[in-house]
Amino acid sequence: MRPADWKSKALSADDVVARVGNGHHVFIHGAAATPTPLLQALCRRKELEGVELYHLHLAGDCPVAAPEHRGRFFSNSLFTGAAFRKPIEEARADFIPVFLSDIPRLFKTRRIPLDVAVVQLSPPDRHSLCTLGPSVDTALAAAATAGAQTLSLTSATGLGSGRQYLVNGPDEEGGESVIAASL
Repeated sequence: MRPADWKSKALSADDVVARVGNGHHVFIHGAAATPTPLLQALCRRKELEGVELYHLHLAGDCPVAAPEHRGRFFSNSLFTGAAFRKPIEEARADFIPVFLSDIPRLFKTRRIPLDVAVVQLSPPDRHSLCTLGPSVDTALAAAATAGAQTLSLTSATGLGSGRQYLVNGPDEEGGESVIAASL
């Protein structure tokens, strides 16, 4: 896909998260790269049940942590923050104490199997390359090992806001990836 073509293949956030199924294990990019519009779209999917979320500290609005989503989403915090302290206390979420350096291996060895990775990327540059922005830590391993990847493109700064643009494209193994953008 040429760098200029990605906007022409845009889908809505709701269409992108339609690829998340019941019982899927989903990695959510964290910190400044938290894909809030896609988390909101996931919460609008009232038919979803038993979705396991894996993430580090999520920043901003985290609607998946709300009590009304009990049974629909279960959060596994590998490093937790304010949004998940109460859900962990109420057993609506879990905290997995682990060294940051050990997390990529958990994904690569499939000890934590991932079906989908929801991550923030920069828009493609003139060579069609993207970056994981301000939070590479565990996201690269998650994106590389997820069965059906969901990738979220943000502004060049890595901080998303504004309109949603979502794109389909082939992944490295010929499967299908989904790319989402906040500009």
